[in-house]
Amino acid sequence: MDMKINILSIVVLAGLAVLIALVIALFNRKGRKFLAFFGIALLAMSIAIVVVGLFSFRVSHPVTQEAVVSRHDPGDHVHGPAGHDPAGDLGPIWSDGLEDEFQVDVYPSKRAAVLAAGRRAAETTIGRVLAGPQVSREIALLNNNNDRFLMAELAETIQEHVGREGVTCRVLQDLGAGDWSSKNGDMLTQLNIYAKLEFEGVTTGASSWDDGEETGSGTARLTVKGPGLVSAEDVHFVEKPWIENFAGFASRYPGREFYIARSRQSAVSSEQAGREAMDDATRIVADRLLNIQSQQEVWGSSSFILDQDDLTEFGFVVDKFFQCFNGSVSPIHRQAVLIEITPDRLRRLADCKLRIVRVRRRTWAGMVASLAGVMALICGVYFFLDFATRGYYTLALRILAIIIAVAGVVVMLFVA
Repeated sequence: MDMKINILSIVVLAGLAVLIALVIALFNRKGRKFLAFFGIALLAMSIAIVVVGLFSFRVSHPVTQEAVVSRHDPGDHVHGPAGHDPAGDLGPIWSDGLEDEFQVDVYPSKRAAVLAAGRRAAETTIGRVLAGPQVSREIALLNNNNDRFLMAELAETIQEHVGREGVTCRVLQDLGAGDWSSKNGDMLTQLNIYAKLEFEGVTTGASSWDDGEETGSGTARLTVKGPGLVSAEDVHFVEKPWIENFAGFASRYPGREFYIARSRQSAVSSEQAGREAMDDATRIVADRLLNIQSQQEVWGSSSFILDQDDLTEFGFVVDKFFQCFNGSVSPIHRQAVLIEITPDRLRRLADCKLRIVRVRRRTWAGMVASLAGVMALICGVYFFLDFATRGYYTLALRILAIIIAVAGVVVMLFVA
């Protein structure tokens, strides 16, 4: 017999068989016909009991530790064999260039934060200063012990986004120009534009995915000085190399299996973005567990449900990254989650869920057995009372038996 038959269907069909027999017997006065229909009902109930017995025997003995998993939502997530970042499948919220169009609260790398500061300064402060006809069209980007390649990228970014022809940005060595404040009138009266890059509040620590790798966070500050003004752009960053360049990140760990789960919609709050990202993470783990398991037949609902707490409890969630955009109407939130899948974590998760499935099966088996006993008791009491009253109250007894049987089935189903 197919072990995937739904246990609820067995209970309902068995109960209906008994009810149909009692209803038909209600309109047939002859005892033989009632006994025939009652025998059919008992046969159906016996089959159900046999099935439950076989199933109880199955769950009481050791079985493979793999189990079928039911996902919250099939979704459209597709992943590769050794790790995958599904950003291309998630719609416009993760499209390229979105960070250039909106102001973002935090960036996933120091480089991204520096270039963002350069874009902001070029489109605002520097653009306004260059409106003066006598201001020099050559911007001096002062370098003070910063990475020269990063400074070269920053100079190109500023020059590209000022929106004016003939403007150049050159990287010069910072020889100590003094205090860049509004009180320094000598520097502010010159018709030149200067910019310098500094980092503030930088902290470092071991990464969550590798104790031997350090990551940092802090603020990139790009200060611009022109005739009569000093302005600074502060951009925060938290180094997340897995979201900045997932392919490069995964290549550094060839023996490990990483995935990125992301929120899919333009969330109106960080909580909503977090829920959506964790839902996607749940789908990834569920798909992975399905891919490694054998074609084991599981009775009942043939599934168990994963939730976000399972991913956290069994260590699948390695890191998270939140980001907020200043949208035209309201802030837009998104989140990405780094997941690492290992055979040990999958095995422990499957063991836990399989135990839950076994307990659920035993509960259903006990319920069916109890239902069968109740039906047998109702029929036995009916025969005894019908015999004791010499058939004078047959109709009333049959109606009462039907009512009690229906109540028994309903109670069993709701209790389960």
